[in-house]
Amino acid sequence: MPNISDELFKDFRDDHIVLGRGFGKISECLRAGDLEGAKEAAGAVDRDAGAHIAFEERAFYPKLAAFLGEEDIARLYDEHKTGLAVIMALISMRPEERPDRQTILSLIAGSETMEQHIAECGELFHALERLSEDERVELLQHLRHWRAIEPSWHGLQGSDEGVFQRDLEQ
Repeated sequence: MPNISDELFKDFRDDHIVLGRGFGKISECLRAGDLEGAKEAAGAVDRDAGAHIAFEERAFYPKLAAFLGEEDIARLYDEHKTGLAVIMALISMRPEERPDRQTILSLIAGSETMEQHIAECGELFHALERLSEDERVELLQHLRHWRAIEPSWHGLQGSDEGVFQRDLEQ
């Protein structure tokens, strides 16, 4: 029988690799003046990140709150808001729209904030060792559930948080 902690860590790490590459690509494109490339990368992150963001915000961060404290947890949520703002700004730009330099610099700063967040978030995984095996199984179920649904990141806004529990009960 596979070790739950190993499976959870692998899935968590795999997601962070995808997210890190995605925000790295957004930053790289914006620095190079490749707005179309940045928009394309933002669309990919929006599609690829939803499951992981739902997992972190609805399952992982609440479990970490007992270890990290409210201030650190609030910072993690705020960093997600920053990342989503970058994604939304890019994917909602009209084709003819050309943002000014200050907007581009702001988008780069937001993307770099998420790159740093992604790097640091991986370090938080070790706090899970303080949880029971049952709690880790529950977290893995949450992550895999959201992966099966494949929500977009922006699509999570206002979604029904009770969906997961109902699906588990069926």
